[in-house]
Amino acid sequence: MIIPAILLSVVFISMGFLVTKDNARYILSGYNTMSEQQRSLVDIDGYLRFFKRFHLFLGISVFALVIGLGLFNANFAAVILGTYPLLAYCYFVLKGNRYLPDIKNRKIWTNVKMWKKNQSYETRGTK
Repeated sequence: MIIPAILLSVVFISMGFLVTKDNARYILSGYNTMSEQQRSLVDIDGYLRFFKRFHLFLGISVFALVIGLGLFNANFAAVILGTYPLLAYCYFVLKGNRYLPDIKNRKIWTNVKMWKKNQSYETRGTK
């Protein structure tokens, strides 16, 4: 359990350092597909500070949680290793939206609306 925790922590921490303002337009999903006008509305400096802090904290906390819990129960540590990053990224997406302007063609909201629309049709057909 130690080796996966170390590898995952190194990946998360390195992500915090690899994404910079110079390469954000090529690496960051969503930001790389925006027009120049839309990019000028994004608080990229604030977002990158948040991005770096989040990934540093995530890497350190994954390692500490897995090692700490692994001393008591290896199975529970494995569950934490799999679920904690997923929950942390849900938080990251929700809090990261404050750095993005209100752009009408944001793809994530289109997908959510389409999913909700399809879900309502499916439930109507089953009744």
